[in-house]
Amino acid sequence: MHTFSKKIIRPVFLWLIFFLILFTSHTETLFAETTSTNYRITSGTVNCGGGVGTSTSYILYNSLCEIGGPGASSTSPFATSSTYVLGSGFQTMQEQPHISVSYSTTTIALGTLSTSSIASSTVTVTITTNAPNGYVSSIVANNAFRRTSNTSQKIANVGDGTVDGTASGTADSAEYGVRTSGAHGQYNATDTCIPYSGADSDSPACTTSAKTFATHTSWVSSDTTTLTFKMIIGSTTPAGSDYAQSITLITTGTF
Repeated sequence: MHTFSKKIIRPVFLWLIFFLILFTSHTETLFAETTSTNYRITSGTVNCGGGVGTSTSYILYNSLCEIGGPGASSTSPFATSSTYVLGSGFQTMQEQPHISVSYSTTTIALGTLSTSSIASSTVTVTITTNAPNGYVSSIVANNAFRRTSNTSQKIANVGDGTVDGTASGTADSAEYGVRTSGAHGQYNATDTCIPYSGADSDSPACTTSAKTFATHTSWVSSDTTTLTFKMIIGSTTPAGSDYAQSITLITTGTF
């Protein structure tokens, strides 16, 4: 997933102070229909300004005499409903929605598989977002974990919650799955199959839709979830060095 951010430069408040002092020294311009024994002002106005300035290295939002919009609560600058998030007013600018995602690795290497031990490899996903309703992270693969030279030869999905070589009570079984760890992991206590798109059939069956592996309902900073991929083969598993699978991890901010 792409990471994006904006560098925001705050307006220079010394200019704002000078502007206010200038008007204070000419208080007669601040009132409509003001009179005295020496003069009468029939109308007056205070104008506001602002705009957006850009260059190759910054974006500047500035505003004068603007009042920030209402928020959803006393601690949030955003007003929300089931279908939108509204951040109105200059004061919400610093709360521009953003999300950043990084991965500890882009390659899962399980090495040489064995019938007597479980092979495993991990990737840690780190997320930072100010999305009011947090984020959702999901996983999906392009196909079953199979040989590229013979796609009918594959490692079966875990179906009993534990990758241990005893699928559904049957010993000497090949199994493949993933488990999460972290405060917001959804499979911290059980191994689950990895969904995949495409025409592959497998047993036990796994959904073809992306599966949520981590989620949270408010903003987070450097929130981590570790995915541990686990596999074991059986004595009848065909040998081969071309077993492979491409996995996509998706993180979406809930703004």
